[in-house]
Amino acid sequence: MADTPELSQDATAEEIVAAVEEDTQRHLEQATLPDGTVTVDAAEARELVASFRRVRDTQRGRYAASITELPADALRIANAIAVIGEGVTPDERRHLLEDLVDLQAFVPDAPASLRPPPSSTGSEPAATADPLLESIRWRQAALMAYAMGHASVVGDHNAIRDRWTAIGDARSAIDLVNKYRESQAGGFAALTAWLIGAPIGFGLAVIAGTARPSIAAIIALGIGWLGAPYLGAGVGLFEAKVEGSAIRRSHPTLVGRLEVVVGLGVVALVPVIAGIVVTVLATRLGLP
Repeated sequence: MADTPELSQDATAEEIVAAVEEDTQRHLEQATLPDGTVTVDAAEARELVASFRRVRDTQRGRYAASITELPADALRIANAIAVIGEGVTPDERRHLLEDLVDLQAFVPDAPASLRPPPSSTGSEPAATADPLLESIRWRQAALMAYAMGHASVVGDHNAIRDRWTAIGDARSAIDLVNKYRESQAGGFAALTAWLIGAPIGFGLAVIAGTARPSIAAIIALGIGWLGAPYLGAGVGLFEAKVEGSAIRRSHPTLVGRLEVVVGLGVVALVPVIAGIVVTVLATRLGLP
């Protein structure tokens, strides 16, 4: 079974969207996710999570482990983690998400030893990974997309496609997904902000009498729009780093406001300032 949807070159937008949604659902079905039909009370949930963590610690560093090592059915453990996750601190919720990511590596018929292939040296292509390894990576991506409310499993897989996540190393995979998503969101926000802010800056420069309408300025600002995603991605990466910092946990309100100020300041003000500067500069250089 392919890992990504196969589409003809003349597929319509509706067909592409439907294929992506179908692919996302397929990967979600393959992952071990909490299921509301399985009931686990709070006391049992705490014991199951504690037992799973003990087992997980014995399997650290492995890329696949047998489900027979688990203290209970994998689905029951996933539900126990979900029960524990209600009303806990953000730090503990993060640990529970790591538990769920690690749980994806427990599969039937896991080999005694399974290692990722060596990385490409540049002159030689990377070796093909064991299909089981790739299926586990898709399960991990599906779980993170589900738990974080992301629309696409493919996006989360893209974030971790250059690494293999061993049991016990889930935090690194989660950090990569957060950075990827923040970068994407920042890039899209910057594209939109540039379409609004740059014309405002252009108009302000003309209205203030410091510049005249210039085709060269419009072209330059249009080229600048192509670079806006990089600006937004930088802001997104900054916010992702702040989210994972110790100061964010100790001063959440202050840091949250700082993120808003920095994010809005950079994404919203930079295109306005660019519109003013580029228009004035084009006028002073005598460009048409």
